[in-house]
Amino acid sequence: MSRPDPIGADRRARQTARRLPADAACAVCGERDQQVLKRAGGSMLERHEPGGRANGLEPSVVLCLNHHRIETMRQLAVGVDLRGDADRSWLEKFVSVLLGIGTFLKSAGEALIDGARRLETFLELLDRHFPAWRTLPGMQ
Repeated sequence: MSRPDPIGADRRARQTARRLPADAACAVCGERDQQVLKRAGGSMLERHEPGGRANGLEPSVVLCLNHHRIETMRQLAVGVDLRGDADRSWLEKFVSVLLGIGTFLKSAGEALIDGARRLETFLELLDRHFPAWRTLPGMQ
C-alpha cells in the first residue's frame, strides 16, 4: 500500500533531478549524489539561487543540502528578500540580488582562503617528512 506524500517530497525530488547536470557536485564541499539515492528518486544536491529566485535573476549554483541551508541562512542574515512579493519594484529586487550574490561570493572567497591555508599546511608536512617531493617530475 502506497502512503500519500503530504509535503510533495517525491515531486520536488523529480524536479531537482531534472534540473541538475549528470555530474553535479556541491560547489563548496564536492559532495556528489550517491547512486542509491538516485535510484530511490532522492538527491543530496539542490540548486541554490544566490540572488533569491523570487527576485527574478536566477544565476544558480549546485550545493549539497547542508551548504544550501547555510547559504540560505546567510541570505536571510544580510536582508535578502526571498518572498515572491509582486509589489516590490525591480530595483528593490535588484538590491536583494546584489546582497545575495555578494554574500555567496564572500562565502566562496572564505572557502578558497581556507583551502589555500590547508594546502600550505600540507606542503609544510611534505617538506618536513618527504622533502624529495620537490624533485618529482612536474613539481618545478
